[in-house]
Amino acid sequence: MFQVVVLGYALALSAPAQDPAWLTPGRRDAFDSKLKYQSAGECANCHVRPTANRLEESKAFDFVWLTEYAIWKTHDKHAQAFAVLLGNRGKKIGELMGQDVTAASTGCLNCHGQQILSERATGKLDLAEGIGCATCHGPSKDWLGDHASADWRNKSALEKSTRGLRNLRDPEVRATLCVSCHI
Repeated sequence: MFQVVVLGYALALSAPAQDPAWLTPGRRDAFDSKLKYQSAGECANCHVRPTANRLEESKAFDFVWLTEYAIWKTHDKHAQAFAVLLGNRGKKIGELMGQDVTAASTGCLNCHGQQILSERATGKLDLAEGIGCATCHGPSKDWLGDHASADWRNKSALEKSTRGLRNLRDPEVRATLCVSCHI
């Protein structure tokens, strides 16, 4: 038993730097209030199709394919999250609740849209986008341009998170974010 405690303590001390204290891992609304969210359309400018000149050619596709927006829009259920509220099942749930499930007051839009982020957006977040890039990746205004450079990869997860990029490679951050809607 003592060995397990010592091992646990050693692992805790050797853990990589975590996100800043103000960022509760994974919470969609926990970023510093000065950080601003942008719509998925901002991401579509680059993440629709790969081009050789977007990143250093030797590293262009080892990290991202630059087709993420197109895949999200056509294959990811998160893009359809708002549309579910407008469908038969959403209407039935609204009838059972005696409320309009597309109204912000019901709380449905916090998981089926980006309502919780909209007051901190640089422009208008389209609720019809469903769960867009900002919901998972965080507020992008302070890193959107810089993340396209090869130098961005040399920054630590902590440096990136202080600028608003959520570290989805951290299992605690990712799991906390996912369960914030899926439980």
